[in-house]
Amino acid sequence: MWGQSLAAGSQGSPSLSTVTEASNAFLVASAGTYAIALKNSSTQLPMLTWGYRIAQHTPAQTFGFSNHAVSGNTIAQLSKGGSSGKYEEMLNYISAAKTQVTNGGGTYEFGSFHQIQGEADQTFGTTAADYINSFILLKNNFQTDAGAVTGSLTAIPIFLSQTASWAYYGNAARIGLAQLQIARTISDSYVVGGQYQLEYAEGLHLTNVGYYHLGELHARAELSVLSGNGWAPFAPTNVVLSDTQIVVQYHVPTGSLQFDTTIVATQPDMGFSLSGTTATITGVSITAVNEITIAISKPITEQNAKVGYGIRYGTGPGLGNLCDSETATSVYDNKRLANWALHFEEALPVVVQPTYYWSVDEMNYYDGTNFIGIAP
Repeated sequence: MWGQSLAAGSQGSPSLSTVTEASNAFLVASAGTYAIALKNSSTQLPMLTWGYRIAQHTPAQTFGFSNHAVSGNTIAQLSKGGSSGKYEEMLNYISAAKTQVTNGGGTYEFGSFHQIQGEADQTFGTTAADYINSFILLKNNFQTDAGAVTGSLTAIPIFLSQTASWAYYGNAARIGLAQLQIARTISDSYVVGGQYQLEYAEGLHLTNVGYYHLGELHARAELSVLSGNGWAPFAPTNVVLSDTQIVVQYHVPTGSLQFDTTIVATQPDMGFSLSGTTATITGVSITAVNEITIAISKPITEQNAKVGYGIRYGTGPGLGNLCDSETATSVYDNKRLANWALHFEEALPVVVQPTYYWSVDEMNYYDGTNFIGIAP
């Protein structure tokens, strides 16, 4: 696992994983050894529960996990040649682990790359386009460099969780939206889900319970990919605008859409919002298993109007109330671990109003294609 303060478990004390939950899961030491059980005596890292669930899924295999994170660093600083040195550290651990395994007569296989990062880019002003370009460079470099170490040409999947800290920093959502775009457009890149529904210490970092749940969500997405089912982002697949409403159709990971106001307190319009228009939202409802219908106060005719979710409200993470009907629960506290909808902002399609042309002689009017009838 790689990233900044959330990957490092900042504010996540005391640890909830002082005893391992998987006997075949180990911490990889800098020398590449697998002698230390996967646990932590002081801090709850999301890596721990991600590792437990992956290892428990295949108990006959031995798994090694390592964490390479430092607070307050941008994606560029954490990447190849960056000032943090974490990219190079990660490759050194992979190389050392492979050497240890193969020297012991085993077969080494690299599994996946998990990224929890983006808050520094949000606060330091990285644009969405620059973040996406930095991610592409990181992904390509890691595929090449890790492949050279392991000798494998297999595509390495990268799993991200969508940062939810825009409101904490008091600026517009950008990086979380860039991460959604990454999952939509870049192969072998997956956003496991949002972070806004988790337990927060102070609006930026999670509590130990929040980190425990975050790790479980990372494992869920990876296990879905490993099983051949893929993992598409919990986000709109289509937006339809009419004079009276906006219909947002979703990819739903499990079951059907639901509003939950217990885990996240009720938000204005369930977290949905409009921008670039004087129209307002007058109601939000679930109208199909994968469909939200947003009633609007008047027709939207502005060219740059947008509809969004989870990007307008909240004093900490951006908030909304939309999740799916997943019933799986956390091992720690038996709390339901639904999938929660990702932050998004979509341009609304322009509704073209018909233009009428008068035929004075025949007292008819013409809509550009047909004569409609007697002019009113």
